[in-house]
Amino acid sequence: GRTDAGTAALRYERELTCKDGTWLWTEVNVVPHRDGVGKLVGYHGVTRDISERKRTAERMEHLARHDPLTDLPNRALFFDRLDVVLSLSKRNGTRLALMFVDLDRFKPVNDTFGHAVGDVLLREAAGRMRACIRGSDTVGRIGGDEFVVLLPAVETQKAPLVVAEKLRRALARPFEIDGRRIGISCSIGIAIAPDDGCDPIELAKNADMAMYLAKQQGGDAVRFFGSQAEAPRVTEKALPRET
Repeated sequence: GRTDAGTAALRYERELTCKDGTWLWTEVNVVPHRDGVGKLVGYHGVTRDISERKRTAERMEHLARHDPLTDLPNRALFFDRLDVVLSLSKRNGTRLALMFVDLDRFKPVNDTFGHAVGDVLLREAAGRMRACIRGSDTVGRIGGDEFVVLLPAVETQKAPLVVAEKLRRALARPFEIDGRRIGISCSIGIAIAPDDGCDPIELAKNADMAMYLAKQQGGDAVRFFGSQAEAPRVTEKALPRET
């Protein structure tokens, strides 16, 4: 970089527009040129295309913060977002909802049909979950069949319940994979900040506990943490099977 005006080399990156309307990143290196007595008479510059390097760096950054199977935010990125949203929630005096979503009887899918089918099911489940939330919400994958959902602004308890019910119903619809019709369900636990926790660790622990209570009901259920709100009716299910 440049240290002394007019004496040191200058290096910087710049995004340029091409004649065809496309954009490319360039690296520009400018070196001062002097005459025989040391007087500055101009500059020499070299520009080179670094677009591919930029794209590679962006891909690596994306891969480091997203789940490779579903392309959802991974644990690190999701909880970074939760931390930011919690700070905003405290500052603005608003509430947010954190959901833990665990697929019911996913292991038998892998055991019965193989991991390739299980991976397809996880990708399709991720797509269904994306379709149930708003652009301002976030769904992430933090483990094998464990997902998390962040709703950054909720005014009533009913709002996250509506979203949770959409998720539950979406995941209860049979999956059509390689000619097989596979049915699963999910258990969802909801924690509300600041009521159920003011930091990511406490809030996540409580959402996870609520999800565990939904599992204890037999699955295919939604539970709030620390709330007497009635959970949706538990439906009767069979083990995943091909129909």
